Amino acid sequence: MGMQQSYERAYNESNTKVCIVLRQNQGCTHPEWSHRPGEPVPLQLAGHISQEQWTKFLTEIDTEMPLPSPWIWLCAVGIAIGFVGAIIHPAFIAFWAISVPVLFIYLCYISREQQNFLNSLVVTYGETFRAVGVQLSNEMVVEGSGKSKREIKWIQLLVTTPQGAVIPNTMVNVTVPAGCGPGAHIIVATPTGQHVSVVVPANATVGSTFQILVPAPVAPAQAHAGAR
Repeated sequence: MGMQQSYERAYNESNTKVCIVLRQNQGCTHPEWSHRPGEPVPLQLAGHISQEQWTKFLTEIDTEMPLPSPWIWLCAVGIAIGFVGAIIHPAFIAFWAISVPVLFIYLCYISREQQNFLNSLVVTYGETFRAVGVQLSNEMVVEGSGKSKREIKWIQLLVTTPQGAVIPNTMVNVTVPAGCGPGAHIIVATPTGQHVSVVVPANATVGSTFQILVPAPVAPAQAHAGAR
């Protein structure tokens, strides 16, 4: 797992990198990722990973991530009541003193289980993706300080096409639709029938046209190579 400095914004995507960023992971709420099952294969990965592989990968990330038990909210309420009770009566001090460390230890355990899950995901899919020229890794960055300090975790897919491999490309003109500005994700239909996710360039405006290179679709034999 790599560690990056906060100011690098290492989880920003590029022409050769896709980052599945964990945007929300608070309490027992379902985690929110920057890429979700059902979306088209990002342009960076088109020609490397099939739609079936991409959907399966995102589904596992979205549904298998360990979460704290819903009972954690009752525990938090109990701690709050114990804190107020400790002010009123000393008998509550022992309850509060025990509950806080237990909750902290439990949350640390869940955090470790989540990290283990992400690590196992890289091990499970790493060889399959590496065979088609994509390097998979589990990354984390610490941003802010003090009370605003937070960890940002993401799964990174870096295109590293094997030396000597030739992936034919098709040039496609894309017109920026209404309501979309720089940095927006739009879905583009290609002449080969693919649907790919594209990021609007920084200098593009509504109605303007920019060009993208779309790799050839993944062949069925390649799409299932090394699959579990």
